[in-house]
Amino acid sequence: MDIDQSTAVDVFKRDLPRLVEMLSGRELGVIDGDRALRELTTQPIPVISTALSPAAVRRSAAAGAGVIYDGGSNPDRLRTLSDAYLEAGGTAPRILIRRVWLGPPPKEAFEAQFEVYQSYSTTEALSHWRDNGWICGDDGAALAQELADALRTTNTTCINLRIHAPGIAAEAAREQIAVLGAEVLPRLRAELANG
Repeated sequence: MDIDQSTAVDVFKRDLPRLVEMLSGRELGVIDGDRALRELTTQPIPVISTALSPAAVRRSAAAGAGVIYDGGSNPDRLRTLSDAYLEAGGTAPRILIRRVWLGPPPKEAFEAQFEVYQSYSTTEALSHWRDNGWICGDDGAALAQELADALRTTNTTCINLRIHAPGIAAEAAREQIAVLGAEVLPRLRAELANG
């Protein structure tokens, strides 16, 4: 896309409410006659916005968008953001990202990923990070408990688990998906169901 990066944030702030409205079948403007888009009034397309500050979560709430947080911020910071979102009237999902690894972690790959994030994150955003952002362990039950605690502490409604980082081979990623699916997710579901 040919967007002037110096104005991208201002354009996003201005157009987020319009995007949410359009993906809900409202305020379609010149494309109002499009039947497919008008069907969105009964089945809107959810909009999720990255939100890393109280102002950003309030903007998302006002627009009717959900929020997705970065994967490295500490839980107390994210709780503050979730509470601000709810206080602003937000009702859409609040998504917690966590980077996880069960078993011996590929530390070099994790550090390389953290360097990528450092290359474009603001000092303010990085000040809220916890180490390199990964949750690792050898015990599936303990990892599930840590993730459940993170969901509760952050007052988020769902979780996005990530295992990718530069240098992690496809086979290792597939193995990690399988082991998390077998040893962590069933325990996480049970823990969340029990409140």
